[in-house]
Amino acid sequence: MREPLLLPVCGLATGIAAGRMAPFGFWDGIVAALALAGCAAMLARRRRPQAAAWVGALAMIPFGGWLADRTRPAPLPSFLVAGAEQRLAGCVVRPLAGPPDRPWFVLETAPGSRIRVSLNTPGHPARGTVHYGRRIAFTAKVREPRNFR
Repeated sequence: MREPLLLPVCGLATGIAAGRMAPFGFWDGIVAALALAGCAAMLARRRRPQAAAWVGALAMIPFGGWLADRTRPAPLPSFLVAGAEQRLAGCVVRPLAGPPDRPWFVLETAPGSRIRVSLNTPGHPARGTVHYGRRIAFTAKVREPRNFR
């Protein structure tokens, strides 16, 4: 084959597209991909390289679906309402980062529940008080993530 990665990349892209339409669980994605990869390995041992390449590309389809399902954003926590101002409190688990005119930090409101907070106001008084491990509370407008990738 002249382009050995073309078939696997096409299979992965097909799987990601399929994963956006229907959910792929662990068994649907990883186990099916491993089974097909095992078939491809057997075909390669029997000196059938083209068949092994096609089956290997087919193995990337369920794997791509599983990847698309793993990277899907989680829904908003039940205590948050999109578009409304709410009182948030928690521990800073990632200090200020990003450009100086629009820095952001990550706040953990409960174990395993993290929220990314952007400071839109220039010269905001909280800029100097956001340090790792610090517990803070504030009122903020909550929105669902857009253009998540």
